[in-house]
Amino acid sequence: MKNVIRKRKYIVCLIVVFLYILSLEIINSKFEEKKDQYYSDKYNELEFQLSSTLNNYADFSSYFYEKFVNNDYVLSSMQKAYHGDEIIRDNIRKELYEYFIVDYNLMKNYDIRQFHFHFPDTTSFLRMHAPNKYGDILKDARYSVYYVNKYKKYISGFEEGKIFNGFRYVYPLRYKDEDIGSAEVSVSMSTVISMLTKGNKNKDYTLILSKKVVESKVFKDYLKNYSVSSISDDFLFDNNFNNLKEERNLVDRSGLKGLFDSIERKKLEHLDQYKNLNIIVKYDNKSYEIIMIPIYNIEKIPVGYFISISPNIRYNLMYQQNLLDISMVSIIFLFIMALAYYISKNRELLIDLSLSDRLTKIDNRRKFDKDLNREILRSKRSNESLSVIMFDIDNFKNVNDTYGHHIGDVVLEKLARIIKENVRFEDFLARFGGEEFILILTSTSKIDAFNKAEKLRKLVEETNFQSVGNITISSGVYQFKSSDTYDDVIKNVDAAMYDAKKSGKNKVCIFKDEEEVSI
Repeated sequence: MKNVIRKRKYIVCLIVVFLYILSLEIINSKFEEKKDQYYSDKYNELEFQLSSTLNNYADFSSYFYEKFVNNDYVLSSMQKAYHGDEIIRDNIRKELYEYFIVDYNLMKNYDIRQFHFHFPDTTSFLRMHAPNKYGDILKDARYSVYYVNKYKKYISGFEEGKIFNGFRYVYPLRYKDEDIGSAEVSVSMSTVISMLTKGNKNKDYTLILSKKVVESKVFKDYLKNYSVSSISDDFLFDNNFNNLKEERNLVDRSGLKGLFDSIERKKLEHLDQYKNLNIIVKYDNKSYEIIMIPIYNIEKIPVGYFISISPNIRYNLMYQQNLLDISMVSIIFLFIMALAYYISKNRELLIDLSLSDRLTKIDNRRKFDKDLNREILRSKRSNESLSVIMFDIDNFKNVNDTYGHHIGDVVLEKLARIIKENVRFEDFLARFGGEEFILILTSTSKIDAFNKAEKLRKLVEETNFQSVGNITISSGVYQFKSSDTYDDVIKNVDAAMYDAKKSGKNKVCIFKDEEEVSI
């Protein structure tokens, strides 16, 4: 009998152990699945953060190209330089440098570092960021320049250059049916990292680039801008963004080196495979989570890694959960839910940032495009009137030149706030670019829109803008017609605003029957 009881106990113990092990296996299996999803979201999140920031700069580069480069003076000058001898080229180079220097300095205030012109044979003609460096052939070093001049198509993407790396936006130049070269607007990675760090206070970012790629592209006297990374001898840090002391949230430059030195080397053995990586590392008695995604250049070739660093709260929880029994399922579930909530909220924040103007906090051009296209469709369906007001600050360049760009930014912020406080909730206000703003008025005729524009004009005229004093705006009004496209609306309201400028400024002009009429 005792043997039977002993045997039963043994069987029960075996069953309990089996169920316990099975429960642990189930928990671990589900936990592993959730962990894989978590890191997948992390990779996607980092990619989304990067692409959203770059899209903003793509919009800005397009605006700058259309407003300052794509004009008769610049294009004819490039054509003359292309066909001219070295003396002619030197003179035109100096003239274009003087022509662009003010706008280029404004570009730098908006974090654009590189502005570069090239001839059709990829010869560098003018680097605004390094005017004494010209005449070198870029065909082998800069695929983006080669591509645009060969195929006459715009291209954008990351690329290492002979002086700087960055995200390039390269435009073909054509004048009087002749291809005359290309123009490039670029944003540095240090700028991108700075933007992301400011927008994500619980993270730091950095970049490592292939040593082989850098040394094959960069001028030798500019290699001093790079240093061997503490992650791998085969990758380099760009000193420009590793020196962003004031814009780091977690660790300074020395701390960054110490953090990377703490990584187990075996986890970094296959960096040359350029796969997504996630690493948990302990440094200075803290746990950090490192997410690495490969960076591809314009040729779709991997050339480095974009890296985010954040405090690793989950690591400690995972460690504790491995010591707990099946009752910890509920804790794991709550943690995953909290994490999902965090990711969702973070994505919403990124979307808001990608659709709002960084300076004025109102909608940006990207958001405006979506709103106008949607309202155009709605107006066509409902047959309701739809009007648009575009206005521009008069003589704004004088404000920047006289008081500085900081005061100019204060003026822009205050103007946006005044307009926003004096329009309806259902209207859509956006910064169209520079000192230009645009307002969509739903269910509004052109006469009502004109009256609204006039009211806003007077309000601005009567407002004191601190040290600047009083400013004025010139506005154009256009009412949407059912046959109009998005481009028609923008073209016509811009023409009306131009008429207001041309007829003396501080005015409102309404566009009607293919011509602008000042009222």
